[in-house]
Amino acid sequence: MITFPVSKDALENASQWAEEGSIIDQMWQQVKGQNWLRATVRIDEHDLHAFVESAKEQIRDLTRSTSDSNELHEAAEWQEMIEAAHNAIGEKPKCTIGGHPIQRLGQREYKEMLKSTFFDNVNSLIENPDIAAAVASFMERGVSDDFWEMASSGTGRWHPAYQNGFGGLARHSISCAKYARDYVLSTAKPEESNLSGVEQDCVVAACFMHDTSSPQSNHGDVAASSFGRFSELGEETHHLICVCIANHMGFWSEPSEPFQVNEQREFYACYATCFSDIIVSRNDYSEPAGQALAAYAPDEVGEASRIYVAMKDHAEPYHRGIEEWKQALLADAYDILVRVAGHGREVITYGQLAEELEYPLEPDSAVLRQLLDTISVEEDKHQRGLLSAVVVEKNTGLPRTEWFELASERGRITKDRRECWKNELEMLNDIWHLH
Repeated sequence: MITFPVSKDALENASQWAEEGSIIDQMWQQVKGQNWLRATVRIDEHDLHAFVESAKEQIRDLTRSTSDSNELHEAAEWQEMIEAAHNAIGEKPKCTIGGHPIQRLGQREYKEMLKSTFFDNVNSLIENPDIAAAVASFMERGVSDDFWEMASSGTGRWHPAYQNGFGGLARHSISCAKYARDYVLSTAKPEESNLSGVEQDCVVAACFMHDTSSPQSNHGDVAASSFGRFSELGEETHHLICVCIANHMGFWSEPSEPFQVNEQREFYACYATCFSDIIVSRNDYSEPAGQALAAYAPDEVGEASRIYVAMKDHAEPYHRGIEEWKQALLADAYDILVRVAGHGREVITYGQLAEELEYPLEPDSAVLRQLLDTISVEEDKHQRGLLSAVVVEKNTGLPRTEWFELASERGRITKDRRECWKNELEMLNDIWHLH
């Protein structure tokens, strides 16, 4: 007998059409009384072939209309069940979506499919028709064609695999909006958020549009300004969407004066936007519909994460306020830098530091720079030096130019950069090697 995890929802849907006594019916009888987050089945190995063939048939039926996000989601769940069954007996699954190797689409065809899926989600996740129309209009007329081609991570090392490769940024934006609607907004306690239906739609709208000006610096503020040139929504609704877009990077956002958070409801809305973006950006985040959509992309986007973790359970450790989250991330980076400084003359590269952090950051991002500057300034105030001196470029062995600019602001003599850095590093070693 083999045991493997299954999708209770997918089995329930299929059981409505399955013959009594069939493998699908048998599996449904096993799981219908189980918790849908933890459903598992046990079948004989000789029944594996019958299950796989039945699963393939389900996938073929569901993928005939590949632009339907709900059907893609269910097809991916069947695919994951096939893989889980094979993994349970140590075999590599021999099929992909549809029971045969995926036929990847050309760039033009895939962009049409991606846009269709994107706009389907806009209309299904945003309840207010005026807000949905405004988002659709902006995405159609105000967004560069590059947005539909870009990956979420320029290096491919960050974000889940399905959010990288051709069209990855759009897939990331869909996942962000779905997470906001299905988990953050639907589980928030009224006394914690008190957002109206329209305000919740503003959050979802912002999730769809938050990265439309990426990879520009301060891209949230740029995207908010761009949306403002196309929106014909009422002033309050329009303003809240722009504030959420401009502040989607949390305390690292640098919104211009019109987009700064001034009210409690704006804080809650921005928190929901930021939090959703954080969760779906984690390398281990799994979203079947997004993974299925990525399978048709023109390029190989890598093996999607197959971690069977319920999204709510996955998110639970991170349900904390912005300030708590900020302090947790600063503490994480601080501990790493202190550890490096305490090992004599050791240093760490920006890439290595970014990999070790709990939250995924790009090594060359403005966010990482602000994180390091915050730590160094605070440490220097307590006469413990510029701790970020232990972080260096791989190719030069020195900190980046920004570190020397900060060093100059903090009173160091930076005419000879290498000498300045060596002196700072020696001071840090003297301070921390005894701790």
